[in-house]
Amino acid sequence: MKNRLFSSIASTQLWRGTYNAAARRAFRRDNGVALFLAISLLALLSVMGASYMRFMSLELDGSDIRVRRMRARHYAAAGVYNAAGHIQAALAADELPAPDYIFSYPLYDGRHDPETYRPTELTAYVAEARVSVGVFDQEAWTERFASTPDWPGDGRVFRVVSAAMVQRAVPGGMHTLARHAVEAVLVSDGNGCEILCWSAHQEDTS
Repeated sequence: MKNRLFSSIASTQLWRGTYNAAARRAFRRDNGVALFLAISLLALLSVMGASYMRFMSLELDGSDIRVRRMRARHYAAAGVYNAAGHIQAALAADELPAPDYIFSYPLYDGRHDPETYRPTELTAYVAEARVSVGVFDQEAWTERFASTPDWPGDGRVFRVVSAAMVQRAVPGGMHTLARHAVEAVLVSDGNGCEILCWSAHQEDTS
């Protein structure tokens, strides 16, 4: 009787030891799988986060480039309008306008001064428009405008080319961020200048 009891107890203890050992191995195996999955998920999230940050950086860079180009276009147009004012003033004084003008403009960001409510000037940036003015003769007029409008007369038609640059101050000088050039044909009627045509102009950089 005692032998059977001891044998039963020994069998039970052996079974428990075997079960516990198997359970520990399964637990360690499950822990290893969970650790591998956690590391893999963490690596995936890290790659996704880095890719998102890189994408946002490229988007911001692209947005900055678009803003700079837009500013260059606006300042090129401003050069044409400034030149039109000088042309009209010269004609009013019975003189020909100067062949070249240089206009400088400040740049502003989207914020305003809380005290004055004026836009905040970007002191490290500047825009410059270099404008050339030439008298348009009848031959050039006929070539540009095949049929209409009629020739206004000598000394009243001008070809204006405005090349604008947006620049930023850097150590040792200025760094050009964007360029744009436009060409316009202006006609003076005595009371002001009318822009007859307007187009982008390819600068000669040779």
